[in-house]
Amino acid sequence: MSIQSLDPRITRLALPTEDQAAFTSEQAGQAVTFEVFWKPKATKPYEHAGIVHASDLDMALLYAKEQFSRRGGVCLGIKVVATEDIIVSPYLDDNQNIFLQLDSFLPLPPAHYELFTSSKRGKQHQSIGTFDLSENFRQSEILNAGEPKQALNIWFVPLHSLLSIEQEETEFWSTLPDKGYRDALAYKSADKINAFKAANQKASSLE
Repeated sequence: MSIQSLDPRITRLALPTEDQAAFTSEQAGQAVTFEVFWKPKATKPYEHAGIVHASDLDMALLYAKEQFSRRGGVCLGIKVVATEDIIVSPYLDDNQNIFLQLDSFLPLPPAHYELFTSSKRGKQHQSIGTFDLSENFRQSEILNAGEPKQALNIWFVPLHSLLSIEQEETEFWSTLPDKGYRDALAYKSADKINAFKAANQKASSLE
């Protein structure tokens, strides 16, 4: 039996489950993965951005900042969590709704969770809020008083396992739109090459 991971690169390693407890950060190397969630706009929820490999949660947050918020012009927040700390619901087919099958995998360990759902295959998981999934948890807390959300899968992320950028630290993102030099597209290389060719062709036609 091998270790299963949200990261297919880890699953492909076919690491035996009996050795999982013996792994340390140094031994595992790139096998230690953290999921990254980012907030692209004020009007949008946090969504899954990708993964980073790191030795601990603090380093994962640092790498996530470098990898996912240095380009693109807009970023309002980043959160990271160890992949192994996420509790994943079953994945359903497109015509099914996981919120109608909560009883099949609840109750979870009592804790406060942030829930990230995917409503369509290939679509990134997005946050739908935080919930207290204690023993007296009621489905209506998620189902909005009987109106089930549409989702094929849920990631339950314990709040105590999440590390995020503090609100007062987000000011450094305000200068992102001015840093176009970080993005290769800002140099418009193709336009410059085409302009150079056009100038040469014009000069040749005048000779």
